[in-house]
Amino acid sequence: MSKSNIIASGREANLFMTNFCQNNEARYRIPEYFTVSVDVYEDYAPGQTVYGWVNKGKLLRNSGIMLKVEDDYNKLNYYPIFPPKTAISMLKHWHMPLPEKWSVFAYGNNQPYQPFIHPINQQMRNLLAYARLFATLQQRYSTPMPYGFKEIHAQLLQFPEQAVDGDVVALINKVIGQYLTRESTFLNCENLRDFIIYLHINYTLLKFISHDFSLLRELLRKEAPDMHCYF
Repeated sequence: MSKSNIIASGREANLFMTNFCQNNEARYRIPEYFTVSVDVYEDYAPGQTVYGWVNKGKLLRNSGIMLKVEDDYNKLNYYPIFPPKTAISMLKHWHMPLPEKWSVFAYGNNQPYQPFIHPINQQMRNLLAYARLFATLQQRYSTPMPYGFKEIHAQLLQFPEQAVDGDVVALINKVIGQYLTRESTFLNCENLRDFIIYLHINYTLLKFISHDFSLLRELLRKEAPDMHCYF
């Protein structure tokens, strides 16, 4: 992908939705014209407003799969969101794997058994999941994966017995801070902890993954003593 590609919106996104998202035949043809990958498979918060790219922008519930579609000729990237059933059918047709689901809900993490996950590795996975959900709640349309999240998450899964270095924690902390300082239409927070508290207070019947990030905070203090911690 060219670094000059920009996120398609408005007229370009609507044209893509009309031409490639309204039926299986059209959706299956997407890789004939563009480079396609899965950006994220994720759970949404209860009541979260997310517009899919099928059925003229029908609201999605519970979860969705967002693709990254690269149109290098027009220097555009599309991020269409589909209901899981629809997207899984597309991926099977293209012989592409379904990635692990991102979720802050304990029941949503049906991971294969792993004999050992380093505590720092697990804390970073959980931090990324909470931060990702916060990012998606800032707007109702496609929210691409924040910088570095996908790549770091893949490394955590590939090497579960390994921790992360302090510079990785500092990078993620910086990205989280960028989302927290944006003007929000959902919930203005000074720290990701405010968002996590909001979730636990408002959805008491749900089970959440751990929000203990003490080991990550210690790594951040050692790596960047003067950096404000946003989690």
